[in-house]
Parts: sequence; structure tokens; C-alpha cells
Amino acid sequence: MIASLSREIVKVEAEIDALMARDDLAAQAQLLMSMPGLGPVGAVTLLSDLPELGTLCRRGISSLGGLAPIARDSGHRKGVRRIGKGRPVVRSALYITAMHATRRDETFMAKRQAFEKRGHTPKQAICAFARNQLVILNAMVKSGRAHDPDYAAKLLAS
Repeated sequence: MIASLSREIVKVEAEIDALMARDDLAAQAQLLMSMPGLGPVGAVTLLSDLPELGTLCRRGISSLGGLAPIARDSGHRKGVRRIGKGRPVVRSALYITAMHATRRDETFMAKRQAFEKRGHTPKQAICAFARNQLVILNAMVKSGRAHDPDYAAKLLAS
């Protein structure tokens, strides 16, 4: 059974590669994979489930990706902002890549620690960083530039 599933995985990956080459998405995938923590699976997930990447503003892409904090206010009551709606597959993929990136890259690790110092729980910090990561990826695709830590820091500061 394991051998059969392994052969099936190889076939599916070959089909994905062929489709990406046919639609010229391989260059965009390489661009996305220049960001630390984002591998081939994350890049393919973003390209297939978020084709609007690179066309929207930072707030729009965050909302579409399901990573924008949604206000739950009513009258004088101020509710807690939580992420939701959007595309859950994209949100899950970015959460995983954000977790990986904040464990491996020193710059991203410092950004996550800054969120935690501001009072976020570890999970909230990863979600907040995933939103930042999506904003950076959106800008990378829009400009056609590979990941540059200085450019990413400038984006996150604004």
C-alpha cells in the first residue's frame, strides 16, 4: 500500500510541475520560494488557491487569505478581533510556513518575539506574522522582486 501511494504521489507531483510549466507559474513559484520558510508545497498552494496574489492591496490580500483581524463590535461594546473568513487552505498553509520561518530565520524570529512582547500569545504571534508574511509575498509578486530582508522590513514598518 505504501509503495502504491508513493507512486501516486510522484505522478501527482509530476502533473503539478507540468501544469506550472505550461502556465508559466514556475517563475512565480521560484520567486515565492525565495522567502525563508516557504517551500514548494506552500508556493503551489498560494499560486493555486490565491491567484489574486500581487493584484490587491495589503488589507485586501490579508482579508482574502483569512488573516485579517475582524472586528466584533456592537454599539459601545468592543469585541475581540479574531482572524477568520477568507480561504482556510491559504490560512493553514501560511500558518505552517510562518511557524517554520519564525523558528529558522533570525529576522523573522525577532519579529515573532516582538509580537509576543506586545502581549500576543505564541499562536497569536504566529498568526500575526503569517499576515505580515502574506503582505510581503503580495508585494514580492507585485514588484517581481525576490525576497530582500531590507525591503521586507521597510514594508512591515509602514
